[in-house]
Amino acid sequence: MTFLSVLAVSIILALLGYRYIIYPAFLSPLSKIPNAHFTASFCPLWMRWNRRGGREGIHSIYKAHQQKGSIVRLGPNEVSVASIDGLRKVYVGGFEKPRWYAEQFMHYQTPNLVSMVSPKEHAERRRALSHVYSKSYLLNSKDMQVIATAIIFERLLPILEARAQGGAPVDLYQVNRAVGVDFMSAYVFGLRNSTNTICDATLGQELFSKIDALLRNLSSGQKVRQEVEALGLRHCQAASLLLQQPSSPQKDLSHLSTEPVVFASLQNHLPKSQKANLAINPGVASETLDHFLAGSEGTKTTLTFLQWELSKRLPLQARLHKELFTLNPPIKADFRMQGNACGHRESPLLPSFQALDALPLLDAVVQESLRVYPASQAPQPRVTPPGGCTIDQRFHVPGGVRISTAVFCMHRNEDVFPDSASWKPERWMEEQDPARLEEMRRWFWAFGSGPRTCIGRHFVVLVMKIMVAAIYTNYTTSIVDDERMEQADTFLGHPVGEKLMLKLSPVQKSL
Repeated sequence: MTFLSVLAVSIILALLGYRYIIYPAFLSPLSKIPNAHFTASFCPLWMRWNRRGGREGIHSIYKAHQQKGSIVRLGPNEVSVASIDGLRKVYVGGFEKPRWYAEQFMHYQTPNLVSMVSPKEHAERRRALSHVYSKSYLLNSKDMQVIATAIIFERLLPILEARAQGGAPVDLYQVNRAVGVDFMSAYVFGLRNSTNTICDATLGQELFSKIDALLRNLSSGQKVRQEVEALGLRHCQAASLLLQQPSSPQKDLSHLSTEPVVFASLQNHLPKSQKANLAINPGVASETLDHFLAGSEGTKTTLTFLQWELSKRLPLQARLHKELFTLNPPIKADFRMQGNACGHRESPLLPSFQALDALPLLDAVVQESLRVYPASQAPQPRVTPPGGCTIDQRFHVPGGVRISTAVFCMHRNEDVFPDSASWKPERWMEEQDPARLEEMRRWFWAFGSGPRTCIGRHFVVLVMKIMVAAIYTNYTTSIVDDERMEQADTFLGHPVGEKLMLKLSPVQKSL
């Protein structure tokens, strides 16, 4: 090899060493941020290894924050933050999502709230929906009252009563998932057009297997996507037809109907030229399908673990029974069971949602379950703007860097949540120190924050409270089979084994 060749190779190696080792490790603004791993400044392999299998490396990130502080460097161009200041800068500040969001969560090749990268486009779509998902609207919604009455008294409680009377255990993981998707489909498309996976277990299993394949990007994803999108269009067309029909008075429970609340809100925000078109607008189709798919995800994990924790604490169940019986009327039905079929029963009235929402123990149980077992604990990645940002008034992060916060890291801060890994609803009760309560609320991040906070958060909480109240007004639960629940991996969005078998024992009288 000639001298010039050796020189050329040496220069190239030197430039590569500077570009990929010296600069990122010692000269980059990110070099001042503590490394989660000694290779993090110049090599992304450590995080890739921890993220194998889709687990996102949460435990490794959490451990790094415990050891290194509120901001750590995960890779050459990636950082993680776990502080209130970082949270506000990244999420309230409206940093853009990475481009892969658009590819991952888009339907009908049309963006929806989750897949929209542009903050302006996202804000316009959110304005079309924020009203019908607001807490005040939901608590006063007649449509939501009708939906809850039908689902609880006509579908859920008859099945649970048959199992309780027969002494058969119930897989509440599957029940919770079915309740979530049935509530959401009814609110989005109207009760007449809703799924009924609570009663039709076969339909539920077929639907949920397709949703899982779609969300987990399995090899059959393209075929499944076509099938799921076809289902979404059928629901949209049925909702469109429902809006064109004159409303009629309700005769009895078997004739209950509601407006397709979410679908109608989106339709009303379309340009007039498109409203006259009989074809479903792709933006409406994409948005409503995304909400439909999210319906089961918001309840299956958190509710399952809530019921698991309650089933290990009979004294706490007794306190909850007592509180639930203060509702007027309580969510209790006098069934005269005839088999295990879903059919018409005379339905009592539900209590007001305002009264349900005001129950302190119920609220604490739901809040603590969302803290320890949210539907997703994975990091929520964003990209820093061109000018970068300064986190915790110490570290400058330049533009174009992947930056994220993980729910797990926020909810496991021992200074804010002592014994944070333990499920302790009493930490949220009103008799606690007001300053500590306020601090916990600041760190609570189950639904995100800022302009991209989960639009359905109040819907999910209300459905959870209705579900818990319906079950624990009527039954005491005890564990039959909770195999592997202790090792459950909530980071993938579901318990390992995907089941929780509980025995339901009827509550004989108000306590």
